[in-house]
Amino acid sequence: MKIYTSEWLSLSKEIKLKLIRLAILETKEKSNALRL
Repeated sequence: MKIYTSEWLSLSKEIKLKLIRLAILETKEKSNALRL
């Protein structure tokens, strides 16, 4: 069943934003670890 509703699109956007934020946090932690 492929149902593309506004709710599904908004959900995918939220998931993408969370993944991007996680990636940014990981890169920041890695850069901080390299500095130490």
